[in-house]
Amino acid sequence: MTGGTRGIGLATAELLVAGGARVCVTGRKAEHLDAALRRLGGPEHAIGVCGSSDDESHQATVIDAVIASFGRIDLLVNNAGINPAFGPLGDLEPRAARKIFDVAELITFLLSDRSDWITGQVVTIDGGALLAGPS
Repeated sequence: MTGGTRGIGLATAELLVAGGARVCVTGRKAEHLDAALRRLGGPEHAIGVCGSSDDESHQATVIDAVIASFGRIDLLVNNAGINPAFGPLGDLEPRAARKIFDVAELITFLLSDRSDWITGQVVTIDGGALLAGPS
């Protein structure tokens, strides 16, 4: 899950694991990813891939890791988000707006474009991805 190492993303991953799913969480910071994986119960319940959700090679690596570990993907929960600018929306520069969109929303389309691996649902929370395989 991009955005799956803290907050809503980690809570969503915890609920999925509690329900019997195995999950893949992703995040940009290795220390946050490691802590999330420990909290989720380790490799029997969760795997992780460090990287940025808007990096297409990272997306491919995540999909490959999930398929190799779980055999399929039943659920994609989009949750990553960034905030590169603070202040009134009217002051937001187009470049910053594009970055927000690319990370929070475009990732849904990029991952869904590889739809041959989706066997279940795609749910958007705030962009990004949480991938869950069979229990």
